[in-house]
Amino acid sequence: MHSLTQNFPVITFNRIAKTEFCIHSIIMFLGKPVCFAFETLKTPLLPGRYLASYVMSTEFGIELIRLVVQGHEGIEIHPANYARQLRGCIAPITSLSIGGGWDSRKAMRKLYDTVGMPPLLYIDVVECYSTQD
Repeated sequence: MHSLTQNFPVITFNRIAKTEFCIHSIIMFLGKPVCFAFETLKTPLLPGRYLASYVMSTEFGIELIRLVVQGHEGIEIHPANYARQLRGCIAPITSLSIGGGWDSRKAMRKLYDTVGMPPLLYIDVVECYSTQD
């Protein structure tokens, strides 16, 4: 059986920590770290694989990565430095802070430079920290 993952790149979000404001991840591509990321606690993605594509954002003036998530619309990977700037989306960052991170636009550029801009890609979300309290 033919697998679509052979045709499109896979970006992996390895979740590494949870703060009172957000979940931090390391974005990996081809087994190598690219940058960090964070998402809000209000609407975190369930672990799994998501199909994604690039879309032009009039708000940011750049291409964003939009995920296809059953039951949700408009979940994107876009620049943001604080959890309050996200509405169910994910932001790439260069370094971590309790409420988000830093240099998100720089991290977004690094992600584009590393992965390129294929017509479709997959996003894998993986829990790498203990979820037990």
